[in-house]
Amino acid sequence: MRSRDGASGTVAGNVTNAQPGWFVDAWGGDLHLTAAASAAIDRAQPHPDVTRDYDREARPAGSLPDIGADELRSAGPPAASGNLQLR
Repeated sequence: MRSRDGASGTVAGNVTNAQPGWFVDAWGGDLHLTAAASAAIDRAQPHPDVTRDYDREARPAGSLPDIGADELRSAGPPAASGNLQLR
């Protein structure tokens, strides 16, 4: 992130060294987390307005959420997203 046109912002809590192996299929666009993403798992600060992830699955209550749009699921395939496009 960088400023543009005189704008400013606060950037904090980002992971800037993510590796393709942290995702189910990074090159294919499936950015659901894998267990290899330990630097992002349970590392975010909870926010009261962010209770669900990209797949509309609940963020954990009473513990730290994962950094990013996806919350690692403990079992099973990721839930279907409401933002899919078929080609």
